[in-house]
Amino acid sequence: MLMILGSMAALPHESFEAATIDGASWWQSFCFLMLPILLML
Repeated sequence: MLMILGSMAALPHESFEAATIDGASWWQSFCFLMLPILLML
């Protein structure tokens, strides 16, 4: 659990800000940004 939380803290915030500005919901940000980035790590 600590490794997952640590890797989530290291994600680039600019991508999530851009998705929010474009109108993406939290679920869309999770599915299309957070999961693919975490799977690459």
